[in-house]
Amino acid sequence: MKMPSRDHIGITQYQVKNMIIIDDTLLFRFVAKETNEQENVAVNKWAEDKKNYDHLKKIYKVYMLSRFALNIKTTESIRKERAIKEQQYRRRRVLMRTFGAVAAAVLFGVFFLSGGYLMKKHDERMIAKAENVISVPAGNKMEITLSDGTKVLLSPCSELRYPVIFKGKERNVSLSGKAYFSVAHNEKQPFVVSTFASDVVVLGTKFNVKADEESQAFSVVLVEGSVKVCGHGENSKEMLMRPGETIALKNGALTFGESDVASETCWTQGILNLNGMDFEELMKEMEKVYNVKIDLACENIPILRYSTGELRVSDGIDTALRHLQNFADFTYTKDYTTGVITIENSSSDN
Repeated sequence: MKMPSRDHIGITQYQVKNMIIIDDTLLFRFVAKETNEQENVAVNKWAEDKKNYDHLKKIYKVYMLSRFALNIKTTESIRKERAIKEQQYRRRRVLMRTFGAVAAAVLFGVFFLSGGYLMKKHDERMIAKAENVISVPAGNKMEITLSDGTKVLLSPCSELRYPVIFKGKERNVSLSGKAYFSVAHNEKQPFVVSTFASDVVVLGTKFNVKADEESQAFSVVLVEGSVKVCGHGENSKEMLMRPGETIALKNGALTFGESDVASETCWTQGILNLNGMDFEELMKEMEKVYNVKIDLACENIPILRYSTGELRVSDGIDTALRHLQNFADFTYTKDYTTGVITIENSSSDN
C-alpha cells in the first residue's frame, strides 16, 4: 500500500452534510481504505492542515508496521506447518538418525523460531513507543477515542500527546490547553493526565482539565467518579477530589473549591462561559474560539459590567461583540481582507 501524496489528499468539491468526528479510529480505517466517500472527503479536508497531515503519515506508518507484524506471525505459522509435514515425511522414510543430525535440526528450529519471536517483539516495542500528537486549530473542537476506549474532547488551540497503544502500569497522556475526558475504567492501569502544573490520576471517570502554561491557568473540575491531583514542585502533594469539586492554581498554589459543573463544561456544547474573565482575558479566549485576531487598540481596557454570562459560539463573533457592547464601552471594526478585529474605546471614554 502506497501512502497518498498531498495532491491525492487535496479537498474535492463535495458538501459534507453530517459532522464527522476525525479520530484515530477513522484515520486507521482511511489508510486501510475502509472509509466511505463522505468520510474520505472529511479526512481530506482535515489533512489540508500540515500538522494534521503529518499526524496522518504517522498513522499510516503505524498501520503498515502492524501489518508487517501480522505478516511475520502468518509466515511463522506457515513455515511451522511445512516443517511438521517434512518431519513426518522424513520419519516415514528414515528409521534412524544420528544424534548430531537431530541436535542440528533442533538448534535450527530454535534459532528460526526465536528469530521470528524477536522480530515480532521488536515490532511490538516500536508500536508501543509510537506517539500521537493532536493539535486543534483555532475555531475548532476535536473528539478522539484512545486505544483503551477513553473519549477526549479537545477545545480550540489545545494539544494532546498520547501513545498509539497503552503499555505498562499506567495510561499516560500529556495535555496543553483544555479537554473533557470520559475515561474507560481500568483499576489495574490508572489513567494519568500530565500538565505543566500537576498530574491528574484516575481509574475511570469524567472530568474537565484546563492547563495553560503561558497564563499559568490550571484547573480540574470533577463531573463524576474520583480523581487524584498530584502537584509538581512546591505543590508536590496529593489531593483527592469528589464530584462537584474543583482544584485550581491560585497564586502559585493548588487550592480546593466548589464548582458549577454545568458552567465549567458548557464549552463542550458550543457555549462560551464568560464567568470570572476580564475583558482582556475574554478577547484572548474569543481569538481561540472564533479563530480570529483581535487587536486591543484602546488606551483604557474596557470594564465588563456583569458577573455571569454565556455566548453561543455558533452565533458568530459579530453577534458576540454586539452583545458585549451592552455591558462594556467599546467600538470595533473588522478588516475583511486580513480578518483582524480592532477594539477601540468608545467616544464617551476618550
